[in-house]
Amino acid sequence: MKMKSFLLFISVIIKVLICLILTFLFLGNNVLISTQNHDWQIKLYEYFSIFMIFATWAIFFVNNNNVCKFLYLCLFVLFMNIQNILPSVDNAFKVDLCFDNGYCYEGIKYNTQHGTITINKENCLKYAWEWDEKRKMCKVR
Repeated sequence: MKMKSFLLFISVIIKVLICLILTFLFLGNNVLISTQNHDWQIKLYEYFSIFMIFATWAIFFVNNNNVCKFLYLCLFVLFMNIQNILPSVDNAFKVDLCFDNGYCYEGIKYNTQHGTITINKENCLKYAWEWDEKRKMCKVR
């Protein structure tokens, strides 16, 4: 009896940890792109992130049938690949990467001491930055 309740306790702890990790993933992505302009794709992504937080906790702590679990799995896979589907979300991630690491993809507008420039090969080489031809990105820092 003690072993069964101990295993149940460990199971609940593992479920809570998984839910917390996924919650931080969904919230982190939501905060990351909330600084961008809000077109319908960004808003859809934000609402979808919030929905996935509630769905994650529900799928782990509410009795569900297999159809609900399969639907959640499909939605989770969709969420992880949504930046390939919605170009505004993909652009928001690229802009954030540019601000955080200095790796800017081609086409992004970047504010420098020379003014706002559009990242492309010519501008990258003009300002003596490093251009990556394979990934079409410029290291501005």
